[in-house]
Parts: sequence; structure tokens; C-alpha cells
Amino acid sequence: MKKILLILVSLSLMLLSSCDKQNETDPENMNKADNDLADYYFYYPKDWQLDRNDKMISIKRNTAMSANREQYSTISVMGSNLKNQQLGVNQYWEENEPELKNFYKDTYKFIGSSEIELNDVPASIKEYSGALGDVVYRFAQVICIRKGYVYLITFTAIEDDYDKSVGGFETVISNFHFK
Repeated sequence: MKKILLILVSLSLMLLSSCDKQNETDPENMNKADNDLADYYFYYPKDWQLDRNDKMISIKRNTAMSANREQYSTISVMGSNLKNQQLGVNQYWEENEPELKNFYKDTYKFIGSSEIELNDVPASIKEYSGALGDVVYRFAQVICIRKGYVYLITFTAIEDDYDKSVGGFETVISNFHFK
């Protein structure tokens, strides 16, 4: 009986220690966004909430100053087959930017671009803005091409909320992983 008890205690300790090791790699004060349909996962700040979790994962954060109102900044992440396997990140942007210009008409404004790495894969951030009705939105979009897929991480905020929410976007990018 003592042997069985000793074995059970040993197994319990091993399981507990393996759980602790798994949590050691998770960034502190963050939640993990992951599912079996996506070939990526990321961590996001705890003050954001999971909004959608299927092949596209999105998170949102209420930026309204009033408890009686909701106004969200969002970050969506999706991957899809790249139709033209010869395209690079900037060529992909050049092919798709005209759709943004057409959608936002006279309000579309390209703000800037920078090159980054997304989990050690070359990528680019494109920043732009556009209005829907009287509301001006600002966007930052990471474009990454990997293994025949294009990955888009899109941050959207009302222009006045951009600076107070962009830190969540930076957190997602720096804590993004391909499986």
C-alpha cells in the first residue's frame, strides 16, 4: 500500500511540476489566443477580450471613457492561401491597396510602412486611415507571407483612440508564434 501511495504522490508531483513548466513560458499578465483551426497563436494583454476564435482570431478592447458606452479597438489575425505564390509582402500590398482606396474613397490616407519580422519571418507593417461616415479610423496591418499563406494582423481604432490602444497591437506582434 505504501508503494502505491508513493507512486501516486510521485506522479502527482510530476504532473504539477510539468504544469508549472508550461506556464513558465507564458508571458505574465497575458491571455493566449489559440485553437485547432489556426496555424498560429499569440498572447494578448489581459485588458483586451477574445471576440472571435475560429480560423480568424480577433480581440477587442473597450476604449470608451463612459461606462454607458462601448467603443472598441480591435486586432484581428487571419491566414489564407496566397493565390500568387510569387508575391512578396510589398507586392501583395500594392495589389490590394487599390481596394482600400476605393472603399474609403477621398478619406483614404497612407501613413507609412516599416519592415519587421513576425516570429522570425520577414513582414511589413502598413499604416493607413479612412473614414466611415463621420468617424475616422486608423489602421496598422502586418502582412507576412509564409509557406504559401498570407497572414494579416490588423489593428483598427478610432483615430483618437489609436495611441492609447496601439500598445496591445505591439504586444500581439511581439508575442505571435507560428505552430
